[in-house]
Amino acid sequence: MRKVRSYIKIGCILFFGICSIMACSQQKTDNNMKWISKFDFFDLYKVRVNGGYFNPGSAIRLEEIAIPNENTILLVGKKTQRDFDNNPKSPSVAVLFASNDKGKTYKEILLNDGSFLYMEVKENYSLIESYTSNKEAIKLHKIQLLNNNTFELIKIDEFLELSNISYDNFDGKYVIKKNKLGSKLINLFDKKEEYEVPEQLLSKKRLHNKGNGKFIFMENQKIIQYDVKLKSEQVLKELKNQYDYFWADEDLLIKSHDEPYRLELFDLNEDKVSELDRENRDFYRYKNFMCDYSNIGSKPEIRYSYDYGKTWTTHHVQGFIILQNLFGFYKDQFLVTEGIFLDFDSPESGGRIMVGEFEK
Repeated sequence: MRKVRSYIKIGCILFFGICSIMACSQQKTDNNMKWISKFDFFDLYKVRVNGGYFNPGSAIRLEEIAIPNENTILLVGKKTQRDFDNNPKSPSVAVLFASNDKGKTYKEILLNDGSFLYMEVKENYSLIESYTSNKEAIKLHKIQLLNNNTFELIKIDEFLELSNISYDNFDGKYVIKKNKLGSKLINLFDKKEEYEVPEQLLSKKRLHNKGNGKFIFMENQKIIQYDVKLKSEQVLKELKNQYDYFWADEDLLIKSHDEPYRLELFDLNEDKVSELDRENRDFYRYKNFMCDYSNIGSKPEIRYSYDYGKTWTTHHVQGFIILQNLFGFYKDQFLVTEGIFLDFDSPESGGRIMVGEFEK
C-alpha cells in the first residue's frame, strides 16, 4: 500500500472515491465473483500510524502476492518503521505477511533486511532473496527458505553482490546455485547432496524445472528431458511439426507469428486448442482459464474466461477501488488484490487485502 504523502494524492483518491460511490448507485451487483475476505492491517497491529491519523496499511508497500496452495497467501513488501516508531533501528524493513486461512488473518514475518528482491514459490516451501545496502552502497544479499505451512524462516546463505552468486530454478527442494566456478544443483535440506549442472543445459531456451533434478526443453522438434543427477538425456516426444517453443508447465506447443501478432497453442497431440493475440497475450493464464485485470481505477473491472478467451465474463467491482496493478492468483479458483475503501473519516476507510473467488 503506497502511503499518501501529498495533498495531490489525497485529492486524487477522494475524487476516485466520489466517482466510485456514484458508480455504485448506478450499477447492478455482479454475482459472478464472490469476495470472501477483507483483511484490515489494523486487525494485525491494533494501532494507527503517524500520530494516530492513518491506517497502518498506509505504512506498508506491497510488492508481490503469491499463493502456494489453496489456503496459504503470501504478501511481500516493505514496512516503513518510522511511521510506527519515532526512533526505529532502521527507517524501513522488508516484510512478509503470511496467511494460512485464505486471507482472513495474517502473521507478520520480518525478513531482517532492508529490501525484498524476489521469491520463488512452490506448494510447501518458498525461496526468498532480500538485501541490505551498507554505507558504501554495497548490497549484502540473503537467501531464506520459508515453510509455507508452519511459516518457519530459515537462512540458507548470505553473500555480497560482488560475489556474483545466484540461486535459480527452485523446485521446492533443489535449487541451482551459480557462482564464478560454475553451477550446481543442491539439496537445501541436505547441502552435502549436490550435482554439477552443465552450462550447456542452462543455455537452453525456456528451460523448465520438472523437479528432483529433471529439466525439460524443446530442441530440433523433440521434447527432451535431462536428468542432472544421472547425467542422462531422454527424448520424451518427437514432434511432427515445427514449433517456436514449449510451455512445459502447461504441456502446450507454441507457434509464434509477427504480422499480425498472434500465438497458436497446440496440445501434445499437436491439435490446436486456442490462439492468443495482442488483446489477450499478457493476461493471467492457467490452462484454459484467462483473467484480464488491467482495467483498474475508480471503476475496476475484472474479466475472466474458461475457454482460452473465446467467451468472457465481466465482474464490475463494487464498493472499493483498485489503484495498484498488483494481483495474485491461485489456479483458476481465486485472486488476491489490494482494495481501497473510501468512507471519509470512518474507520472503514483505507486499504484492505481482498480475496475474490471466481464463479464458473
